[in-house]
Amino acid sequence: DTRKAEQALETARREYPTDVVVLRALAEFYTRHRQMPAVHILLDRAAAEARRSFAAGRFMPPLFEVMAAVYDIRGKKDAARAVQATLAALNGAPVQIQGAEARAGDPRLDEVLAPEVLTPALRALLARTGDALDAVFPLDPRAVRATPLPPAAGPIYNVAQAIASGMQIPGLQVFVSPTIGPTCIPVSSAPPTIILGEQLLNAPNTLARTFLIVRALKLVQAHASALLRVPPNDLPVLIAGWLQVFNPSWVPQGLNPAALADAVRRIQAVLPRRNDADVGLIALEVAGSLGNQASALGPGALSWADRTGLLAVGDMSAALDGIAWVMGMPNGAPKGPAERAAWIGRVPEAKELFVYSVSDSYAEARMRAGLR
Repeated sequence: DTRKAEQALETARREYPTDVVVLRALAEFYTRHRQMPAVHILLDRAAAEARRSFAAGRFMPPLFEVMAAVYDIRGKKDAARAVQATLAALNGAPVQIQGAEARAGDPRLDEVLAPEVLTPALRALLARTGDALDAVFPLDPRAVRATPLPPAAGPIYNVAQAIASGMQIPGLQVFVSPTIGPTCIPVSSAPPTIILGEQLLNAPNTLARTFLIVRALKLVQAHASALLRVPPNDLPVLIAGWLQVFNPSWVPQGLNPAALADAVRRIQAVLPRRNDADVGLIALEVAGSLGNQASALGPGALSWADRTGLLAVGDMSAALDGIAWVMGMPNGAPKGPAERAAWIGRVPEAKELFVYSVSDSYAEARMRAGLR
């Protein structure tokens, strides 16, 4: 009795919404009876329920199994493995999954890596004129007692140069500082410059180290390093001044006129005298779409860089350890599953990356990067 069979399976699904066996059985039932729209609705709902829980900080292992099953049923084997790798990272277990390495920095992947606030127009404007933001809000390596890292310093120099070459970043300058801890800081895009923390040179977790290098290089590649340095309260004025330089008749609302005029003056002083004719149109589009979200550009740029780093290494545990190092946790993220889940829920950067790692966008990024 087909109808009774369907009712039995649907009842079981309602009663045991995180049971993968029931989910697969119902999907197979619909498939056998050629009810493909019902299959898609079932899988969409299962994935949506899981993602709502993740977004709320409820990282329950059965929901990861549901997400992996959804991808597997749809024939997306690599996406299923990526979800299973995230679950392994949650449990503190070894993660066995391939990363895209320097291919993660391919700008063609940005549409599935960049957060929504970093629109295509904003990314294009950064690529053309973002160096002005670096010049207005610079970081002098001498301020952190940084010195050039010689090529003979060890494999980390070669790793940084190889990744930069793969990301089409020529002439990378690498500095090392004894004061910034185990991290990697993007300095500027012209010339391309990063600063490594001295503690990073001999860090035992090489994948976590690579994650931090890739995320810094992504910001260098995107001409977006300054977005992380500018204090959130100052960022709206700086961004508004940057946009007004290209469209003097555009007047942002709610900003101090004197502060805005000063930002415009400082940016004009470092911009080339001539820009491409379409830069003004791009800036106007950015102004219209950005609205009052300028203060979100710093966290957005960091998320973009984190996502690129995760795609490069594949290993969520390494990414979590890298984030923890930057926060001043020399031993990395907590190891126990309960403590780890609680820590991820408390740290916005870790939570955002964790939720992204089970998204369709991440699955698409891995596929476009050649991971199968």
